[in-house]
Amino acid sequence: MSELSPFLIISGMHRSGTSFLARALNLSGVYLGTPAQLTHTDINPHPTNAFGHWEHQRLQSLADQTLALTDGSWDQPPLSITVTPEIAAAVAEEIARLRAPAAFASGFKDPRTLLVWEAWRPYLPEESVVIGIFRHPEGVERSLAKRDGFEREKAVALWLAHNRKLLSLVEQANGFLLDFDWPADRLSDELSWICRQLHLPYTGIARWYKPALIKAYRDDALSQDVAALHADLKARSQRNREVQLKLPPPSAGRLSDISHQLLLQMEEQALFFRNVHDQDKAQELIQQQQAYINYLEDKNNIEALHQHIANLQESLTAIRNSRTWKLLRSIDRLLGRSQPEPR
Repeated sequence: MSELSPFLIISGMHRSGTSFLARALNLSGVYLGTPAQLTHTDINPHPTNAFGHWEHQRLQSLADQTLALTDGSWDQPPLSITVTPEIAAAVAEEIARLRAPAAFASGFKDPRTLLVWEAWRPYLPEESVVIGIFRHPEGVERSLAKRDGFEREKAVALWLAHNRKLLSLVEQANGFLLDFDWPADRLSDELSWICRQLHLPYTGIARWYKPALIKAYRDDALSQDVAALHADLKARSQRNREVQLKLPPPSAGRLSDISHQLLLQMEEQALFFRNVHDQDKAQELIQQQQAYINYLEDKNNIEALHQHIANLQESLTAIRNSRTWKLLRSIDRLLGRSQPEPR
């Protein structure tokens, strides 16, 4: 039986930093699906989020279908949740596909998971790791008013409904909980610690953090029930260090599989940059990387191989975030030329 990497469920109330969290983990080696499978990414952004939502299209659709079975939606949470055999089979199938590629970890991000959790739970990996994030209710309220035109009463009600379920889910699953309103250094420190528990090559949040989103909010305007829940969320976020996953580190075999997968991706990117880079030099670089990986495998130096893979991940990320990459992709798209997808 092949070695399975950790499976992550990333969730929280809408407009609470879930996209930031998903991308930060993705940059640290968590496979969320191919760009074609994701709703919006930094390459294919959305007007309401210039950096992308990073949600799995098929799983998002299945969550919407699940909610609709009892006449609900994300902004009209139903009182009860059910699931059909067809939806259940489709959820299990998509999860299996997410777990197939070689990666440090895989998973998906969707706020809807909070609403469909009980119905979906039998079809999700039993050992799933839950990582949630929350935001001050006033920040969510303002964001929903701007994006969806929601009145304050509706926004607060949705914040309560989703975050009650978030707190319950994190407690049930013995997961992790982040406060999006933490200072950047605290947020990065906590993510770094969580990544160490998951044996992920943490790459930081500098390129994926927007300080302008963080505001100072007043608690004295909150109703009693909202203030109480917010306090409970903050208290739970202080206890992440009590969660001990005790996951075994990736074996040399899995690290080798991951490194070869990343090398294939680098080769695809090198070929894509045919108009701006010397292809022979790019191929020479890839061969050098391969030789180094072979050396590390021969020496069975897992720690060094782990760091080397993290460096490869960084190189791919730099390519995908470059203006040249996005410009050439746009030109090829306009001209109808085929494009390799960064996986």
